[in-house]
Amino acid sequence: ALVPRIDGLKDVYSGRLLWAEDGPVFMGHAQALGWRSLFEPYAGYLHLYPRTVAWLGEQFHLVYRPGIFFAGWLLGYLFSAYVLARTARLHGWGWWLIGALLIAIAFQPQNGEVLFTITNVQWVLGVSLFLIGISGLRVAPQRPWIDSALMLAMSLTGPFSIFLVPVLALKVLWFRDWNEHRRLYVPVLIGAVVQLTF
Repeated sequence: ALVPRIDGLKDVYSGRLLWAEDGPVFMGHAQALGWRSLFEPYAGYLHLYPRTVAWLGEQFHLVYRPGIFFAGWLLGYLFSAYVLARTARLHGWGWWLIGALLIAIAFQPQNGEVLFTITNVQWVLGVSLFLIGISGLRVAPQRPWIDSALMLAMSLTGPFSIFLVPVLALKVLWFRDWNEHRRLYVPVLIGAVVQLTF
């Protein structure tokens, strides 16, 4: 679905989109602070995922960083598409409808900053956080600790966990599903407390 937007990649590989809003902040902090940059708040909260990508990029020559930032964005985007498709299947959606939904998301109007930039991957990961939390989706059914680790990482990427906690609290009160989904709820609660601290 992204193929019609692929002309934007020329900006990625020229390095032009490295700047995208907070890109230089993440790169500068990765250079100055090393791995400690992962836990450096910015704009009032943590950005764990893009900072991790920036820190990994710091381990390579500058010429490779646009590609690393793009790969980080693409990984987050594809994970979110996977979560969206799996959640829709849980609710009985057909593959044609899911395909149309993914195409509609890929075709959203944008000026070249929303798609293909590591800064804005937090928005699609925020959607994934909500979908997994509300639906109880098991990303790794045989290894529940992976689900917990993913939820914690997404909870520490953007302020979204703060908004999800009240929704999950209502869900627990209504469905009494704490024991069934605590592997998802506890990491979100921890992430929300950490983000609120900042």
